[in-house]
Formats: sequence, C-alpha cells, structure tokens
Amino acid sequence: MKGLREWLVTPSLRKYASVNQDKPTRSFKLTDSALAGAIGGGSWNYHLRGKAGVVPGILTAVVVCTAGQVAANEVRVQRINYILRRKEREEQDKTKEVRVVERPLQPAPQEPPKHSWLDRFKFYRVPDEEYLNKLKDKSDQTKSSIMAIEQRMNELKLLLDEEHEV
Repeated sequence: MKGLREWLVTPSLRKYASVNQDKPTRSFKLTDSALAGAIGGGSWNYHLRGKAGVVPGILTAVVVCTAGQVAANEVRVQRINYILRRKEREEQDKTKEVRVVERPLQPAPQEPPKHSWLDRFKFYRVPDEEYLNKLKDKSDQTKSSIMAIEQRMNELKLLLDEEHEV
C-alpha cells in the first residue's frame, strides 16, 4: 500500500488538492494513507471475493492504513518533542554558571546519627500484652458482627417461611 500511496495517491493529491501536508504533524499523510488503503483494499478484496468484497475490503483497509499512519505520526511527533527537549536541556546546562562557594569547614560529627528505617516511618514495638488485647478486641468485634449477621439471616428465614405458608 505504501508504493501505491507514494507513486499514485500522493502525487495526485498534491496536484489537485491545495492541502499542505508536508509538515510533520499528527495529521501528516492521513488522507494519502486512507485513499491508498481504500484503493488497495477494495481491489484486493475484489480479486479475492468478487463484487461482494469491495466495500468490506475498502472499509477494513482504510481503518488499518489510517491507524498505522496515526501511530507512525505520533511516534514522529514524540521523537521531535524529545529532541527539542534534549536540545533545550543542553542549552540550559551550557548557560548555567558554576559557582564556587567557600564554606568554613565544619567539624566532623562525633557519632553518626542513629536513624533506622522504623524511626523514619514512626513504627514502634508493641508490647505482647497490648498486642494480645488488641487481637481480643478485634476478635470480639468480629464475633459480634457474625452474631448480628446470623440473627439477620434467621429473621429473613422466618420471613421466607411465613411467605411460603401463606
């Protein structure tokens, strides 16, 4: 399809259309690819299936070729943006001045600071008795929740039994 696009469709569109598609944007050569896909897909499917295959071939090829061109255009635009950002970053690095600031020497610390991972996130050790009490409280809460659910289930069973008796 690319040969068809480059040798037939693009020259025809440039000759008869006043659309300027030379800029590398997200819509670069979308119409060229769609038209080439329509011609190629329609003729190929006509060759395979006859007259009944022309419209499905056109639609399928247009969607596939246009999606491929959109993907290629997006890659091209992202590449250009990456190159521009890299150049800007290099220019900024060149313009930065290196400043040397002299600071008075500070004495070395006597003892390295004692920071552990647990101190940074404010974790602390819980005594065994306190942990057991918390577990018992949680167990009691869970048991009371289970009892409430069982009570509600019994109530619903009674309601169902009453409805079936009526």
